[in-house]
Amino acid sequence: MKKVLFYWLIALALFAVYSCKDDEETIAVSGLTIDKGSLTLVEGETITLTATVTPDNATDKAVSWATSDAAVATVSEGKVSAVKEGEATITAKSGFITVVIWVTVRSHNLYTSKAFSVSATKKVYFSSGNLQYHCKNKEWRFAPFQYYRIGYVNENISDDYDGYIDLFGWGTGNNPTLASSNNEDYTTFADWGSKIDGGDVWQTPTSDEWAYLITGRENASEKYGVAEVDGVQGLILLPDDWMLPAGLSFNSGVTSEFGERYYKTKNNYSSGDWHKMESAGAVFLPTTGLRHGTDVGLGVGECGYYWSSSANNDGNAWDLEFFSDSVGLGYPGDGSFAHSVRLVRPL
Repeated sequence: MKKVLFYWLIALALFAVYSCKDDEETIAVSGLTIDKGSLTLVEGETITLTATVTPDNATDKAVSWATSDAAVATVSEGKVSAVKEGEATITAKSGFITVVIWVTVRSHNLYTSKAFSVSATKKVYFSSGNLQYHCKNKEWRFAPFQYYRIGYVNENISDDYDGYIDLFGWGTGNNPTLASSNNEDYTTFADWGSKIDGGDVWQTPTSDEWAYLITGRENASEKYGVAEVDGVQGLILLPDDWMLPAGLSFNSGVTSEFGERYYKTKNNYSSGDWHKMESAGAVFLPTTGLRHGTDVGLGVGECGYYWSSSANNDGNAWDLEFFSDSVGLGYPGDGSFAHSVRLVRPL
């Protein structure tokens, strides 16, 4: 009986299925290492997964790939392509060792489904994610989903970097890879909105528009709150016409103390819960930190800094800032400190 149990435990160790919530980490499963465990893609997007079998002297190092639903996502030699909205699993297998990657495919909507008042006379839609720029290909896009952030990889900023960045010096719509640490190099504003989707649709909010969202519109304090979405910290903004999805809750607003505005209670949503919130029109601004020169060691995962299109008369620019416990409005900042950009389109 003991021998049977012993061999059964060995079999369980050889055949293991693991997942990982953080796309930036790796999974090691009894000799098979893979660089993704949970994916969220948009229709038409393709991502390459790298699988490594260890130890090097393993007799069977081949990795085979399969998908549970080719109508949602296909896979070939580690290249996963999103076909249509839905959920699927990707299986990587080497010998007796199996790793399963959970895949969620979203439709590629460019903007949110409901309107936000940014003044008494103006309403806007938000873009579906933060602005991103591919340095080598010179291509702009919106992030594949709202809680996606590039983080420390922004330190690779350069004209020939073969990847995306999402932190920009102020007004660098015409020069997105500018990484100067000199504030005087950022005195002229070029709106990032002019570089995407035809050039006449999107724009960067002004400082007054950011402020109106937080404090000026009707029931403003009930329409934002701190949140964690699929493990990513950030700020949620709710549209003017908001209806909470069934089965979910939302803790809104802040309390004021010594001039600072502190969050009441943090919300916590899984990716599935957030999909319901997003479908109802909610916007999520992730805490992306900031960059100075090529240093991205400032606040990733803890602080959110989002540019406005408004300059300050002392050579600085205004932004929206929020932290793990408070939100700030209209702070002038040195334009050489690279922030995130979330665009809006007027109704």
